[in-house]
Amino acid sequence: MSAVLPQTIRCKRTLPGDYPLPKHAKQGDAGLDLAMRRWRFPLSDVWLETSTTLAPGRRIVIDCGIAFELQPGTVGLVFPRSGLAQHWGVRPITGVVDSGFRGSVCPTLHNLGSTPIVLEVGQRIAQLVVVPCVCCELVAVDDLSTTERGETGFGSSDLRLVPSEAGGSAA
Repeated sequence: MSAVLPQTIRCKRTLPGDYPLPKHAKQGDAGLDLAMRRWRFPLSDVWLETSTTLAPGRRIVIDCGIAFELQPGTVGLVFPRSGLAQHWGVRPITGVVDSGFRGSVCPTLHNLGSTPIVLEVGQRIAQLVVVPCVCCELVAVDDLSTTERGETGFGSSDLRLVPSEAGGSAA
């Protein structure tokens, strides 16, 4: 099995300063860590370059201060950092960075936990995973080929929810 060689991706800082570029925290990590440079509330035009407290149930938009030049045939996917998601319930709303996009990456963070969390400028808040992307041309047809699964949806392979007689959790 041959080793996968790293891909060179051009990027630029979109805010003043000489802050670090995103990087893989450890060799072999899939995601490039994205850090908070400034933030704003959704639908607001006012950016703040300070720490903030994200209350449970609230969302904020984070400007990571970085733009990428992804190669055609690739896409950047914004995913949670496992520590923030697992320990605090804070996660970005999953996003797509298309290869033709040249603007600053600005994920929306959502606090799904029950505890307010303080976010600091420079704190790693999400990760960008760059993957190959298959672009498609759709063709309208009257029928699709049949498969064993057919039209069955969520949980079709093994989900068995049975309401509890006592009103508790499902078995």
